[in-house]
Amino acid sequence: MIPSQPQSIPLPPKGVRLFYWVRWRTWRVGMRALWRAPVKLGVIVAVWSILLVGLYGLAWRGIRLIYDTAGLGPFLMSRLWFLFLFVVMLMLLISQLTSAYATLVRAPETLWWATLPVSARTLGRAKWLESSFYSAWAVALLVLPLLLAYLAVLHRPWVMAAGALTMAMLPLLGITTALSTTLLLVWLRWGGRIVIRREVMVGTFLAVCAALFWTLGERHETRHEEVWFLAIQALLPRMQIAMSMWLPSSWAATVLDAMLNERWTDAALYTALLWSTTLLCWRLFDHVAAQLLLPVLRRAGQAPASSASARRAGAPVLRVAWWARRPLWTLFAKDVLLVVRDPLQWSQAVVFFGLLGAYFANIHRLTEFSGEPSWRIGIASLNLACTLLVFGSLAVRFLFPQMSVESRTLWLLRIVPNGMRQLLVSKLLLYGTMGVVIIEGLLALSSTRLGVPIVVQWSLGGIGILAALTIVGMTIGFGALWIEPGAQDAARVVSSSSGALVLVLMLGYVACVVAVLVVVWLNAFGATSHGPLLASAALLGTSIGLGVVPVSRGLRRLERLETTT
Repeated sequence: MIPSQPQSIPLPPKGVRLFYWVRWRTWRVGMRALWRAPVKLGVIVAVWSILLVGLYGLAWRGIRLIYDTAGLGPFLMSRLWFLFLFVVMLMLLISQLTSAYATLVRAPETLWWATLPVSARTLGRAKWLESSFYSAWAVALLVLPLLLAYLAVLHRPWVMAAGALTMAMLPLLGITTALSTTLLLVWLRWGGRIVIRREVMVGTFLAVCAALFWTLGERHETRHEEVWFLAIQALLPRMQIAMSMWLPSSWAATVLDAMLNERWTDAALYTALLWSTTLLCWRLFDHVAAQLLLPVLRRAGQAPASSASARRAGAPVLRVAWWARRPLWTLFAKDVLLVVRDPLQWSQAVVFFGLLGAYFANIHRLTEFSGEPSWRIGIASLNLACTLLVFGSLAVRFLFPQMSVESRTLWLLRIVPNGMRQLLVSKLLLYGTMGVVIIEGLLALSSTRLGVPIVVQWSLGGIGILAALTIVGMTIGFGALWIEPGAQDAARVVSSSSGALVLVLMLGYVACVVAVLVVVWLNAFGATSHGPLLASAALLGTSIGLGVVPVSRGLRRLERLETTT
């Protein structure tokens, strides 16, 4: 009898290859789970295709309209590319700061990676690539349709898009993410344990955003030019900053403009400048990470989450706070603290809604081009759609995984007077109120600055309230229906097939809202018709189906889970 040979189990790789091996295994498991659900996969592919094609169509029509302006098309497009890439750079800078803070300092796995036989330089490179991917993938999906539409208007082959992305966008992403991560490491090392605390990071981030919004704010300057096309520089009072020769976004815009107009010498020179700056910034980050990453991680592990929590640790509870005297209030306080203590939630909300507020505060300058009421109503409707899209993206990212992350403590509900129904109702009331206040506030700012008629303001406000409540109900309801008990990381829940399906449903619902806004806009000054009424009724039915049904089914799922916990 031949003795059986022991089977050798393949060992995982070592060093930094283990980092990418774990990421690859996680991604492959998620893709396999998505492939086994053909309905989810089909819906995701269909909706993303429709959105990208729709964005391409809107960009093509807008760029074509600009180019139809006699003699001013190239001038306006060059200014718009400078402005667009400047905003993209700002969004990347702030998004990378929050993403790097979450993945480098606050991620539970970072200290574990630091114990492996991996150098600080190698670990810093891996975490920089990971955080850069989280910050830049949405920007790439936004830039590509616009670039393809621009090439189509100019009757250029789409192959040039690959060259434009390689020559302009990739180095811009590298420069921005490397500099922001370097600044974060230097700030955390220079400030010591104090700046690593959450409340200090909140205050610092709000101060930086306030300075940014003040820079983008309105300035009353005396101008003597009478030519109307020069007013394009007044869309943002600091348009000159976007065209500064010291900014990488200005270099990238120059590369795009030179490439598409066949000025190959300028394109080659600015491409060399971009890539050499990218290499310099990457080497700077590499050196800073090798020197500062491990000390920052050690300080992050020793520093408390907040000074208040450190003072209250071990202190006896002498009295019950006023907000803890009722069960529903305690749930409100829990969710508020959950938002405040998560830097990704409040930072991204402040950035995106702050940028929208700065834009809406200066949008009245668009009336210099056209005083037609239909133009103002169209811009106000577009602003509402953008606000809903930003709010929906943040809701899917942060509200959908809450029930899965909190599922480890659901057993406490069996020994306290709070039930599953109150837990779900508290989330709906709190986040629904926050969504309505944010959306209606931005919409009121936009409508008043544009001078939209009061009747249209009320109709847009009603659509905004309905859409905000529907998005909150959809994300929280589906989060309860597709709860993942024992989930450790919210990002893993969002990146699952269920999270992708909720994102697609949210985008599809926003597309329905946009369709209703288009119908209302087209019939605002026309003859009385049943189009707006039918569109509003269809939107109401869609909102009930996507907002109420998931909440009721999610509540039943939580009640069954409570009895088996």
